Amino acid sequence: MKLFSTIINRLVTLFACLLILGLLGCDLKKNITEDQVKSTLDGFFAALDVDHYDCEKLGEWVTEDFMLYEMEKPFSQNQFCDFVDDALADMTSTDWVLSDFTISTDQNSAHVYYRNQGRFVSMGEDGQEMVMNMEWLESAYIIRQKDGALKIKFLSSDDINN
Repeated sequence: MKLFSTIINRLVTLFACLLILGLLGCDLKKNITEDQVKSTLDGFFAALDVDHYDCEKLGEWVTEDFMLYEMEKPFSQNQFCDFVDDALADMTSTDWVLSDFTISTDQNSAHVYYRNQGRFVSMGEDGQEMVMNMEWLESAYIIRQKDGALKIKFLSSDDINN
């Protein structure tokens, strides 16, 4: 009986050790961090900057099926690039300041809403500098790709200028 008890104890100990080693060896994904979410948004807006705008570079920050909802219209990535191409044609400076973040994350996705204040400078036909200040409340859904990169799948932007 004592031999049987010893064998059972050793089997339980062995099973516990194997279980612990198995858990330690698992690739446990951590939740996406708030800093990762903010960096993804910063990368997206940096890709839109007039000084180095490139539609293909924008693709590094958005999914292939990306959708933007702005000005009461949905835009695919290509439609958004066409819009940005036209909008930036006369711009000499662009700047965005993101603030007031509320972020929810899990292992594979994040939802964020935030305030976006944009400043856009262009030259008028009379050669005078024109400054346009805009403000939006925006919401984005960000997903982790198979390679671990984060990309924006959906972005909604509401003009809240007073």
